[in-house]
Amino acid sequence: MKDLLLDEANKALLAANWIVAKKILENALEKNASAEVHEAMAKACWWLNDAPAVFENRTKAYQLYLERDDKLGASRN
Repeated sequence: MKDLLLDEANKALLAANWIVAKKILENALEKNASAEVHEAMAKACWWLNDAPAVFENRTKAYQLYLERDDKLGASRN
């Protein structure tokens, strides 16, 4: 199933609209805390200078990617 919130957040990230992206991703995490959502949240938090949230979300993304044996995804985090 396509994650429309993640798509919307990625568009906001590409437009350098970090705050909007983070708000969308917060909503997405409540509905589907996938590795991809955590990875995107880490990107938004990076640009918002929220280092603790970057590491928290990168770590969670890494764990979730490894759980599904996605080593490439894990290596990005």
